Amino acid sequence: MEETIDLKPLALTEKDFYAALSDGHMAVLRSGRDFLYILHKNAAFFMFSHTPGSPDGGRKNMPDDEKSRALLKNLVKIADRGYEVTFSETMDIVGVMAGAEEGILELFPIEEEAGGADIEFVIPE
Repeated sequence: MEETIDLKPLALTEKDFYAALSDGHMAVLRSGRDFLYILHKNAAFFMFSHTPGSPDGGRKNMPDDEKSRALLKNLVKIADRGYEVTFSETMDIVGVMAGAEEGILELFPIEEEAGGADIEFVIPE
């Protein structure tokens, strides 16, 4: 059983974002310190937000409809950076997100980020 993830930059275009999701991969949007992890399964979007160092996060499920796609399109536009995460479906999704976040922070430390400080990915309950 493969227990590794593949992490690569993702262009912040609607086309590349949806291509990653349609391939079964996770899309990660980053704005300053905030991370938003997005999966697409069973005609629904699953979103998880987290700020490094925080014990809390948020999560929301949305149907794959016109309203949700418009919201995601806007999130892609305001993100500072995007990443695509490939992983085995047998892996624990929380572990995948933690590993991806750790890898992103190691490759692209927060201190070097410019902009995005005023944008937070908040998922309402």
